[in-house]
Amino acid sequence: MIRELGYSSPLFGTFMTESSLLSTQQVSDILNVSSSTVKRWVDEGRLQAVKTIGGHRKIHACDLLRVVREQHWNHVNVGPIEELLGTQNQNFCPDQTVFKFHEALTKGNQEQIRTILLESYHGGIPVNEIGDQIICPAMNQLGQEWSRGQVEIFYEHHSTQGVLASLMEIRRHLIETIRPPENSPLAIGGGPEKDHYILANLLVELVFLQSQWRVINIGPNTPVASLDKAFREKSPKIVWVSATHLAEPDTFLTDMKAFRTVVEQSGGELVIGGQGVPRTILDAIDLPWRGTNLTALNQHIRVLFPVGQPPRRGRPPGKTAAG
Repeated sequence: MIRELGYSSPLFGTFMTESSLLSTQQVSDILNVSSSTVKRWVDEGRLQAVKTIGGHRKIHACDLLRVVREQHWNHVNVGPIEELLGTQNQNFCPDQTVFKFHEALTKGNQEQIRTILLESYHGGIPVNEIGDQIICPAMNQLGQEWSRGQVEIFYEHHSTQGVLASLMEIRRHLIETIRPPENSPLAIGGGPEKDHYILANLLVELVFLQSQWRVINIGPNTPVASLDKAFREKSPKIVWVSATHLAEPDTFLTDMKAFRTVVEQSGGELVIGGQGVPRTILDAIDLPWRGTNLTALNQHIRVLFPVGQPPRRGRPPGKTAAG
């Protein structure tokens, strides 16, 4: 996807500066592929780019770093990219970031919440790590403080809205820049009935999007009958259920056992997680895969759909160097 240089958007804000833009030749040198391959990836939406007044493509270093990390291209030397970004990610310290993020949450500082999340994302930190290492620890701490009466519910709700707004910006960027291949699998999911929390399922959706899956996030408070109907109609590879709160654990266990049978008989896979699901319930459902966080989910879906193959050297078939 290509944008005109100087395009003003609240999504990018100060994160896209001319000093951190790379030419297609610089990117091809870093990735050790042809410049025509880089141009093709831009045209396919795999790399975000802007266009100069002279019509040249420029790739933002943050986007390149994130793609390299998401695709697990461990052979690529990211040193030049990190140097261009001012070693932002070499200095990434989850504990320090969580402290700053928690402070922003307790103060209801939505601009600071947005800055931390978008700087992390545009700095190349994958969504699963943002969720596991920044959002979840800080939100858990805030929840504990609220339960002890140390924080007013106003701040908890207001801060959650700030997190959701920032994640929706990241979602828009993923949709605009990542075009799933034609053979990409479909994932469908949501929260169980009487669970009205949105955040967890939005994070799951973003993890699938960054791994180039097609996604339908049904959202919170989804009756199992509706989830079953969606599965039968859409035939997804994975159905996920992420629960922050279980109103009726026994009913949930019974429903999920029956639903697992339906999904597996049709060649799909049921994935269940979330802070509201006790380990005893997961063990009783006895799913083939039982992850504990977003990073484990990210690793699992990349095994099912391995998009992170190293780029091939040389020109793509049927393309010329001028492509």
